[in-house]
Amino acid sequence: FWFSTSHDNIVRKMGAANGKLCGVNVNEHFPYTVPVQAVIKDYRLGCLNYCLMFMIFLYVAVYQIFYHCGYLLKPDVELSMRATLRAPANLTAFKDLSYCCHTSGVCPPTTLRCEVFSGPSVLHVHEEAMTVVTRRKIKGEGGVISDHYVADIENFTLLVEPTVYSITKDPHHQPSIMPGHRMVGHLAVGAFSQSHVVN
Repeated sequence: FWFSTSHDNIVRKMGAANGKLCGVNVNEHFPYTVPVQAVIKDYRLGCLNYCLMFMIFLYVAVYQIFYHCGYLLKPDVELSMRATLRAPANLTAFKDLSYCCHTSGVCPPTTLRCEVFSGPSVLHVHEEAMTVVTRRKIKGEGGVISDHYVADIENFTLLVEPTVYSITKDPHHQPSIMPGHRMVGHLAVGAFSQSHVVN
């Protein structure tokens, strides 16, 4: 075909006078799109365009990627705590424990009768905390049925083994598990605000 800048000349060369073939406007049935690029020569709009592009670069590359470590995978992390309490092999005699009442009569106000308990019976592990019972009081309809201190509780051995594992929905990342014996850190004892930290 011989192309001309005139639309009518192009149509005539294709045999469709005025864009019609057999009375049908073929231009309406064979449209196509082409990208159009416009060059705007205005220093104000040009400076605004480059400033916005630079701000986008700073936000993505500096703030999101480097400052917030956006290039790292951050799966959800869960903590599972396993704890066991072990009684000493040789319990201290009641008479040697200052809080135990070993008299046959009325006990002093600061002491109570002591009772021997096993480790699992006085340890209660919850989802995010654990409780060690040092005093057990049983109440009934008629009042207090029994009230005893756990004998020699200060010499029980508490074994704590936390396990951290990751949860992710990314099929390219396998969930990982970090057992407690591979962790290095500190154990916080008491409330967070008290900041009691021991190795």
